Amino acid sequence: GNGIYESLIFMPTGHQEDVEEIWQLERQMYEGEFSDSAIQWREKENLPIGMAIPIQKLIGNTHGNLFYPALSGTAFTSWLGKPTVNVVFGLGGGVKDRSAQFTEKIDLDTFLLKMANQERIQVVDMDKGAWTSIEIEKADIQMPESLFQRVNEILEKLAKLKQEGGQDSYLEWALADVNSQIQVVQVASFEDKE
Repeated sequence: GNGIYESLIFMPTGHQEDVEEIWQLERQMYEGEFSDSAIQWREKENLPIGMAIPIQKLIGNTHGNLFYPALSGTAFTSWLGKPTVNVVFGLGGGVKDRSAQFTEKIDLDTFLLKMANQERIQVVDMDKGAWTSIEIEKADIQMPESLFQRVNEILEKLAKLKQEGGQDSYLEWALADVNSQIQVVQVASFEDKE
């Protein structure tokens, strides 16, 4: 059920109140199991009620009171028969609606042209502890020439994964900054319907 459930943010303070806050967030997540979209998805997939709550560190860096990665997105070992990477600046929530899609090795000009369509980026407002979006002009986006090469790196790894594993996979990934390693934050099996 990728994209079926809401992602919530917990910003620990180191105080006893953190326990209550994380409990409230956990309850909110479990309530999502009974949302219309979750029920429809389970019925469509013929699945029982039941879910896990993964808790993971958010990947990115602090920019004033905002937190976000340089790039993030989704990737498929095979989408319509080709390795495919969907890329956004900032956090990847809603990546399907606002991403640049790459299916083959690219150069800097192609990267810049496709990424130029993104007008807003999704971030975490650390003062509010909530997701928000800001105009891309207000974000601290570093555009060194090496950034587009990270997309090529993902495409190469997808092709290798497909070749070695055989089964198609869906991945969510993030790149904290231009000097960091690509981090995979979620993986699921996927069936390409080419």
